[in-house]
Amino acid sequence: MYKQTEQLKKQLIEFTDVINAFNSETVQVIVIERVLDHLNTHVSDLKDGDIFMPTVVMSANPQDKEVSQTKEKKIGLTIILRLLLGSAFFDTPQSISAITDFCAEKYDVTVYTYQVSGLLLGLVKEKKLARIKNDENNRYVYLKPTG
Repeated sequence: MYKQTEQLKKQLIEFTDVINAFNSETVQVIVIERVLDHLNTHVSDLKDGDIFMPTVVMSANPQDKEVSQTKEKKIGLTIILRLLLGSAFFDTPQSISAITDFCAEKYDVTVYTYQVSGLLLGLVKEKKLARIKNDENNRYVYLKPTG
């Protein structure tokens, strides 16, 4: 609980730095309203067990002192894999293609197998995942290590 509180505190400090980059209080209020609207929209879409990862929806343009809209920042593959490690996803053996399909479906991220394989190998070397050969198709599958 303490770790989550500290993380929230850090995120709020970063958020205030972004908001304070705008000199106009009106623009600051508009940015905060849009962020809160965005959060309310996405939090209400969550189902039980889903993980909420906020996204960046606004950026500051200090030269113009105006708000410019940017694309939403998508969650990174490394973060997704770390989240999956903390869940029950790797309790059963998962192929690389199953992992990429899950990322596309659950997190709306296009991931290629060559991007995942290097990260998975790193997690195997850190002993956070185990890698075994699947007898059916002679390919590797990944799961949480036993013991």
